[in-house]
Amino acid sequence: MSLATMSDTPPRVPAELTDVVVDFLHDDKKSLGNCALVSKEWLSVARYHLFREIYIHESNVNEFKKLITSRSTTVMPHHIHSVVIDEIRSRHTKLFDMMYIGFRPFDSVHTLELRSIDWRFFTADSINRLVSAFQMVTDLRFDTPNFIHPKDLWSLVARFPLLQRLSVANPSFTHKLSIWAPGPNFNTVPYPKIHDLLLSETSDHPTNILEWLSFHGALLDSLSVHVGRPALPGLNRYLKVLGPSLLFFTMEIWFDLEETSLSQLDLSFNTRLRKLCFPNFHMRSRHALASTIPAMLARIASSDLDEIEFVRIPEQGKFLQELADDAIFATPSTSMWSALDNVLSGFSGLRTVRFILHQSDPVSFVGYVRRGLSLCNARNLLSFEHVIDGRVQPL
Repeated sequence: MSLATMSDTPPRVPAELTDVVVDFLHDDKKSLGNCALVSKEWLSVARYHLFREIYIHESNVNEFKKLITSRSTTVMPHHIHSVVIDEIRSRHTKLFDMMYIGFRPFDSVHTLELRSIDWRFFTADSINRLVSAFQMVTDLRFDTPNFIHPKDLWSLVARFPLLQRLSVANPSFTHKLSIWAPGPNFNTVPYPKIHDLLLSETSDHPTNILEWLSFHGALLDSLSVHVGRPALPGLNRYLKVLGPSLLFFTMEIWFDLEETSLSQLDLSFNTRLRKLCFPNFHMRSRHALASTIPAMLARIASSDLDEIEFVRIPEQGKFLQELADDAIFATPSTSMWSALDNVLSGFSGLRTVRFILHQSDPVSFVGYVRRGLSLCNARNLLSFEHVIDGRVQPL
């Protein structure tokens, strides 16, 4: 081969190296767009990241319609694995129709997130189109949805046949109460066969979903809740229904629960519970350490419990005050620490008591905990992790 011929041959990078380079840019949309223009070889791997998750908002809904209906589009449904539909209004109702009619079903989409949608103004046909386009979804997330009846939410959820994980945050219903009284209407609401539920409710209807689940005897492996005091009776009823099926339980502690109600949380029926997590846990509450938290933990009857996790996020502007309050618990003899220490040490199968800290200087707090939970410390149960810029690092 002549030197002239060799010089005319463009250099080729092995596909393995191309994949590594483009994968490194997975969250840089601008750079991925440039990579897609380099060559056909780079196009496919760049497109995998560019369209793996798509975000549809009121501001870009028309552009998305053009993308999926254009005859020249090179974007295929199998490129898309996650879809977020945010604040789509009833005037955009044809969007759902186009997803089904103008584009092939999104069979590669396993995560569907629906944010701030007022479902009361969408026609039944449009909702049917949406459901038909996303039949392979296993993870469904609602954020601030608005329905006429609670049963409308569950009727929609139950139509995703492969659903395993459901998240419902701050739902709103025009009619809140009548549907939850046992009766014909209540029985007609279908039950989605999910395994993992994350529930965060506003205070004006705290028991709707919990009561519905209890009525149908819905069983879960994992339950995460962020509810206030009014929902606690309904939560206890549902925990009893779950019984030994519940393996993982997460409960964000509101201040109105810490002082008086949390000790009433009854996990005694969940005899196979493996992990317990408290996000946004505020250790500055003296009563929580001395009474409510130990009382609640003491009711756990599971011999399989091997991990308890506390996530501590100081309130903005109150970091120094929290450290001062924590200093109250600095000595091992403090009853507030010893009560918690004794209960935790009583779990024979417990392997980890983890604290995830979001504060700027966690060293002092770690020292307080090690001294206060001396029995746990002696068994090497304590684990500390520090969150910096969204990354979790061990301490």
